[in-house]
Amino acid sequence: MEVKSRKRQQMHDLSSDKFNYRSTFSYLCRKLTMRHLLFILFLSYFFGFAYNSYAQARTAKKKKEKKEENTFLKERLIFGGNFSATFSPTMIDVAPTLGIRVTERFVPGIGISYNYYKPRANTDDRPEGSSYGGRIWAQYHFLKWAYLQAEYEAQNLVPRSEETLRTWQYNPQVGGGVTISLVKMAYVQFTALYNLNYERDLSLYPSPWVFRVGFGFN
Repeated sequence: MEVKSRKRQQMHDLSSDKFNYRSTFSYLCRKLTMRHLLFILFLSYFFGFAYNSYAQARTAKKKKEKKEENTFLKERLIFGGNFSATFSPTMIDVAPTLGIRVTERFVPGIGISYNYYKPRANTDDRPEGSSYGGRIWAQYHFLKWAYLQAEYEAQNLVPRSEETLRTWQYNPQVGGGVTISLVKMAYVQFTALYNLNYERDLSLYPSPWVFRVGFGFN
């Protein structure tokens, strides 16, 4: 009997709590006036507007930063290269390059090169073949139209004294050149470099002096 009585009391307490909760909610609803409702709506609108403005400003900032980053690269990257061809003997040289304008005067870069050579009959001791390699270079523009250049080039080629054996040749080169603007975003360069490690039997060129005609876009 005592256990049943306790269970009834517990059920009564739960019912009372539920009733009190509902009563409290009903009491609050009755006490809310139109002024309170308007105030709540105003706060909701204010915080919603503030959050929306913050989100829009943050999105706009990210877009601006991305645009500035793309503009930075677009304005400083320089695409170009060298191309030359002679036909007596036959020599074709292709060398695309990529540079970056660190400052208005200093421009470093990298490049790859491919060269094909075919000697004249019975007049050259160099065998027919091709060479390939890469280079790193830097230009210092002491004038708007003139620059100094230092370069380090590595080439895989067949030496003059061999028929089939290929080897690597490493050429530090220094010199300079001039730049001639063609249109707003394009120009042509005439460069003369001197090979500090020239060896006739190994070199790709017949002279320590190397002359190039190149172009660039930025």
